[in-house]
Amino acid sequence: MSDTQRLWNDYAACWSAEPADRLAALGAVAVDEVAYRDPGTEVGSLTELAAYMAGFAQAFPGHGSASTRCWSTTTAPSPAGPSSAGRTRLRRPA
Repeated sequence: MSDTQRLWNDYAACWSAEPADRLAALGAVAVDEVAYRDPGTEVGSLTELAAYMAGFAQAFPGHGSASTRCWSTTTAPSPAGPSSAGRTRLRRPA
C-alpha cells in the first residue's frame, strides 16, 4: 500500500472513530488548519472537522468511512515547513 493510500485510509477511518479518539486521529493525518468542504458545510480547523464528523456519525450511524469513497485529498504546502511533512489539507475535488 502506498503512503498516499495509507494516509487516505487513516483519514477515512476518522469518520467512524470513537469520539474520544477522533481529534487525535485527525491530527495524525491533517494539518491544524485543515480545509474541508462539502455541499452542506465548510470548516477550517481540526476541531471543527472533528465536530462535523461527530454530527455526521450521529445522523448516519454506521456510514462513516463509506461516505468518503468519492472524495480525494490534495497536498498543499504548509507555512509550518518540514515539520508538517506527510500531512495533507483535505478538500473535496472541484
